[in-house]
Amino acid sequence: MTQFANLPLRQWFRFDVEETENGALYSTSPDDAHFGNPLIKALRGGVVSTFLELAALHELRRALGFDPAGEAININVEYLKSVRLSPLFARAHIAKAGLRRLQGKASLRSTGKSGC
Repeated sequence: MTQFANLPLRQWFRFDVEETENGALYSTSPDDAHFGNPLIKALRGGVVSTFLELAALHELRRALGFDPAGEAININVEYLKSVRLSPLFARAHIAKAGLRRLQGKASLRSTGKSGC
């Protein structure tokens, strides 16, 4: 694949990609090192946003077919509720492509593969 496959951050997250009929499904299985509130075992917000960023960057590299030198400029995450310590699944897609800028969207689900 690309150099992205060997990133230590990807290994720490246990970031995985599964090809499905609806495109790539990104997943991670967080453990105790990933949660911020030990009382309710909720994941850190940075863990959630970084997982979504990795999924979006990986989707960009898949769509372009090579290893671009681009990076994320701005990421907005809307936290609707806390994310518990359970496997996470995400889908990402490129919403708009220009000459120098791409806009994408990623969605997260923590209760199973379907619905992402």
